[in-house]
Amino acid sequence: MHALLNAVSTNRVLERVLPHLSEHTYLVGGCIRDLMLEREPSDFDLVTFGEPLDLAVRIEGILGGKAFPIDRERGIVRIAINHGECTLDISPPRGADIEEDLRERDITINAMALQPAGGVFVDPLRGHSDLREKRIRLIGKKNLLDDPLRGLRCLRFAVQFGFSVEGQTLRLIRDHSETLSQAAPERIKHEVLKALAGTGGAAFFPLLHEAGYVRVLFGNAPTALSMDTAGHAEYLLGNADHILTGVGTHFSEELEHGMPRKAAFRLAAFLFPQTRGRPLDSPDVTPERLALSGRARKTIHGTIAGAWRMVDLAGSDRLSGSEMYRVLSDHGGHIPEMLLLAMAGGMVTERKDPGPIGRVCRETWRFYSDRYLSLTAAPLLSGHDILQMPGITPGAVVGRMLRQVEEARADGLIRTRDEALSYLRQRVKR
Repeated sequence: MHALLNAVSTNRVLERVLPHLSEHTYLVGGCIRDLMLEREPSDFDLVTFGEPLDLAVRIEGILGGKAFPIDRERGIVRIAINHGECTLDISPPRGADIEEDLRERDITINAMALQPAGGVFVDPLRGHSDLREKRIRLIGKKNLLDDPLRGLRCLRFAVQFGFSVEGQTLRLIRDHSETLSQAAPERIKHEVLKALAGTGGAAFFPLLHEAGYVRVLFGNAPTALSMDTAGHAEYLLGNADHILTGVGTHFSEELEHGMPRKAAFRLAAFLFPQTRGRPLDSPDVTPERLALSGRARKTIHGTIAGAWRMVDLAGSDRLSGSEMYRVLSDHGGHIPEMLLLAMAGGMVTERKDPGPIGRVCRETWRFYSDRYLSLTAAPLLSGHDILQMPGITPGAVVGRMLRQVEEARADGLIRTRDEALSYLRQRVKR
């Protein structure tokens, strides 16, 4: 345990706290796991057999934070450090001794403790062995039934760390998969987004299927086709810089806290096969259990709808500038997502080659990069110009006329402001 003791004593947060911890206080849970994996913990947990608030008051000033209760009933106190950059929670034990406390937790790799004052490592459930073997193992059936979200957490940890889920654990989760519906939607969303936001997040979907959670979360999703699409989408996402030159950090942008665009894209890819001809607001398409924000829903719906439009356009020998302008204008907030998703769908139907769909998507991206951005940055006319024309009054017609001008411009029919006005006058006369 020398490596663990060294990691604890040199950690920028813990090194300040250690001198103030007695033999009655233990460092526990995920921070032990992360330190053993040589990861920097973002959250720290202490279990003390003294009074949590007293300990918090002693060390809050040292950490430059302020102690406050987060669970008065259980007596848990939190110190937010560096304006919430990381947290330290101090709790009373869940049992008569530290081993009993650890046995009440979710999985074995989260059920290890260190008594810093004496350098004592406590591991009653062989969590260290599971960590070495890269294995996720539930502590027991009771632990799962006490909090059904723990089954979903097992899958999330497996994806997050690249671990396998132990066979008996997977069987337990599958046997009790329906109990996940008892968990609060916000808690379910937190676990799903953590899994989908990381590297290789598409690996989450096969695990959901094995655990029996697809039906609980997504209703009657066509699982095999959904996982196939999600797998192709993951490949394209990993190569997005080469496929969509200049896409940059688009997929890292957060739509809501903890939900980067890549997480929404992965979810859209899984949902895509079941959405053809169906309302996008049906419960199976955007599950209520995920409690998504309005912006996240709009992005997922727009990505799916835009991808189906690209699939429909794939029958054209060549897209006109106005056709590409139209679809890009309608899906301006999620253009890279819709193009990659359409290509993923093409890879399913064309046996791993996006075929004609890939051609129209690449052509549309070139138009977007080479022309669309410059066209939208400097439109030929304004709404004021339209309203100066005889017989035009404020309303939706102004927007339609502005769009007609830019679509004609995309086709190369007009180039200047005067040509745009002349073009509109001719259309009004008709």
